[in-house]
Amino acid sequence: VAESVMPAMAVQQKNGVFETAIGSIAPKSNAAVILEYCEILPYQNGKVAYVLPLSMQDYKQSRNVDSISAIIEIKDEKSIVGVDSSLFTFPVNVDRVNENQLDIVFELANLRPERNFVVSYELKADRMVSNLITTRPAENEDGYFLLIVSPQEVFAEKDVAKRDIVFVVDVSGSMAGEKLRQTKKAFEFFIKRLNSDDRFNILSFDNNVYSFNPGLLPFNETNRESALNYIQKLRAGSTTNINQALLDALGNFSPDEKRTKAVIFLTDGEPCGGVTNINQICQNINNANTNDIRLFCVGVGRRLNTTLLNKLALENRGETLFIDESKSEIDSELMAFYKGISTPLLVDPVLEWEGIKVTEVYPKTLPNIYHGTQIVVSGRYSDIQTPRIVLKGDINSAKQSYLISAQFKEKSDDNLFVSRYWGKAKADY
Repeated sequence: VAESVMPAMAVQQKNGVFETAIGSIAPKSNAAVILEYCEILPYQNGKVAYVLPLSMQDYKQSRNVDSISAIIEIKDEKSIVGVDSSLFTFPVNVDRVNENQLDIVFELANLRPERNFVVSYELKADRMVSNLITTRPAENEDGYFLLIVSPQEVFAEKDVAKRDIVFVVDVSGSMAGEKLRQTKKAFEFFIKRLNSDDRFNILSFDNNVYSFNPGLLPFNETNRESALNYIQKLRAGSTTNINQALLDALGNFSPDEKRTKAVIFLTDGEPCGGVTNINQICQNINNANTNDIRLFCVGVGRRLNTTLLNKLALENRGETLFIDESKSEIDSELMAFYKGISTPLLVDPVLEWEGIKVTEVYPKTLPNIYHGTQIVVSGRYSDIQTPRIVLKGDINSAKQSYLISAQFKEKSDDNLFVSRYWGKAKADY
């Protein structure tokens, strides 16, 4: 106010929608509202999407907008191989500057947009790529960093980790009907996407546990067809014995096999058969998991024990996915989830920091790096000398090492969003 600038406060009306009031505007004059924000664009299966929120369907304004124009500059460490022009709803000029940069420009007049503007572009690289962003507003305080690691889109079969994987599906009474039908469709998709060097088994459970095979089987055409037939014959039964199902699943793995080991566990409810105490179940599974098996938990429905599933996944280096069947297509969400964990390109990754002190790094334990996904690491830093970051991991018992370009700023007000991202990561942890 002292600077003769109109004050304004943005108020969140609903998720992703903010509203601000503007003071009086003198006749024949203008008021400029400048909105600045940063975000991490989602990357999935080689594609990156950016959404510019233009749709006015939910807003009070009834008249057309005089003009809308945009200059969008896309740069990436990877080669940009194409833009999905089918998503554009009006004329757009796409200019390729070089292999790693595109410029997109459009200008519109006298309209009321009904849809957001979406840019989806495809990337391709034959090597692991990383981006490091740092900020340090005060020299006497630790700075903040954000590291994004994205794997290559082009790889040979030898670059994919060999897996032992057990699929565990809940067939208790509450799974009957459409829920089980869609789940079976998704599990068929899982089996079909196994890699040639993988070994697998399928367990189904209600109050009892039923096994497709006594132990792991190699993936071949014969075993594939047998597994698909087994899935088709699944029927809903009685209560839910989660404890015994997971213990039996863990019993499939051998300690001397140098392979990536995982359990994909799907349920729609709480434990109501066998051991039902959450802490006891988690302790039993942790004690039995002596072979570094990752546990991925999928919950379907609205009567889930999310505390149990989150705890099982967190303590066994996996992930969780929760699906509300009243709002989602179960099979499509499961397929997307599985795609993200089906092709490991770096197993048990760790970051080694040299020439700099880093603290409060999240996530505490890095997940495996899979084809079509990326990992985001955030933390604090100080004592900058000659920074050097090395990402290490394994592929089929062969040690892998990647040098990451590291430039940490001594003092900078740029990229302040990094500190907020770190704060949310810490709170989530």
